[in-house]
Amino acid sequence: MKRRVFSILVSLLATLAAHNLRADSTWVYSVQVSASVQAAPPKITLNWQPDQYGANSYTLYRKAATDNSWGGAVTLSGTTTSYVDHGLKNGTTYYYTITAVGPGGESVWSAEVSAMPKVH
Repeated sequence: MKRRVFSILVSLLATLAAHNLRADSTWVYSVQVSASVQAAPPKITLNWQPDQYGANSYTLYRKAATDNSWGGAVTLSGTTTSYVDHGLKNGTTYYYTITAVGPGGESVWSAEVSAMPKVH
């Protein structure tokens, strides 16, 4: 009887550990984002790969080089893999970071990507 209880307990713990490992592994990475620039009209297009764990949404943050903090966040659908930022000023550097949001919570922030639209 003790052996059976022990076996059930070990099986239960293994199942819970596997579930937790799977959920945790979803959020130990960051989204890899790249940027391309257009000068006229000034815009920056951000691109990233689809989330392999099935993000429910992405949260995008932006700030200009002169800003002390990140501006208001933009929430995007979990199926989105690009974002076009319009209404920018030529000669200004903009910084972006993005997170994936899913059942396990929010991922770490991506590495900052920067871009500056300018007329040559």
